[in-house]
Amino acid sequence: MSQHPINLGVRFLLEILVLVALGTWGWQKPEGTSLRYGLALLLQVVAATVWGVFRVPNDPGVSPVQVPGLVRLLLEILFFWAAVAALYDLNQFRNSLVLGVVLLVHYLLSYDRVLLLLRQYAFQPSAGKVAIAVVGMLRFIPGEINLVLVR
Repeated sequence: MSQHPINLGVRFLLEILVLVALGTWGWQKPEGTSLRYGLALLLQVVAATVWGVFRVPNDPGVSPVQVPGLVRLLLEILFFWAAVAALYDLNQFRNSLVLGVVLLVHYLLSYDRVLLLLRQYAFQPSAGKVAIAVVGMLRFIPGEINLVLVR
């Protein structure tokens, strides 16, 4: 059901609504005029970049950074929840509720995609490639402590 054209169209509209809600929140929350422009633009750019960059290996399109399905699902929940929270914070309670209900119905109808993401918990490197995935890297400059987790 997640690949049905109507469901894909609803998903696209939801993604656009998230960017509009975040931009609106960024525009209306700060008091200073110059901060409004920056925050409204920055929130949209960061959200769209995270949405487009972190993908699971079998998603359509280019996957600049491949992540496990659970990570992608959590990013999606955070992405959509941010829009619901932004609308709620702007005192647009009805819009926030409608968006939340539509998101819930969308994910219930897309149960097959949710299950696929939950099953895809590990990286699956292609044959012939080195099967090393850098899971995380932390660098603390003051103590010169480097932590690299490799799978």
